[in-house]
Amino acid sequence: MRGVVAEVEELQLKFACLAAPVSDPTGRVVGTVAVSVPAAQFEERQLRLERIVRQGAAQATRLIAEATQLEDVGCGAAVPRQPSQ
Repeated sequence: MRGVVAEVEELQLKFACLAAPVSDPTGRVVGTVAVSVPAAQFEERQLRLERIVRQGAAQATRLIAEATQLEDVGCGAAVPRQPSQ
């Protein structure tokens, strides 16, 4: 899994954010798991938040891989429907 991205007061003053990528089985990033906290609390909470964000992204990545495997063998995994035309 790729790393964690942090931003402190770049988008919004007084807030900080951490995000980790969620990937599909090909390695393509398909989403993120992110948290925002008050910037004043960021430094003291950063390591714990990084661990939580990484774990969440890893779990989401695993679930996507499992759903894809089930779909590949025709087990009816829950996948988004394609829009009808």
